[in-house]
Amino acid sequence: RRIVVRIGINSGNVLSGVVGESKPQYCLFGDTVNTAARMQAKGERMEVHISSNTRAELSAANADGDFDFIARQVMAKGL
Repeated sequence: RRIVVRIGINSGNVLSGVVGESKPQYCLFGDTVNTAARMQAKGERMEVHISSNTRAELSAANADGDFDFIARQVMAKGL
């Protein structure tokens, strides 16, 4: 049985906290989280989708050339 995944990663500021009294949950909020969720939901299967912010962060840390990037446009509301 094959597992199929779609991953969306964005870099930026987030707000976090515990929400709820009867069933407390740790949550993340903000445009960074919303953008990553949209990329994950609208992206191609079996691919990791990263934002331009994340690409810049990875490129700065990619002195050895361990990452290969392929540019593609993900159409999603708000992007």
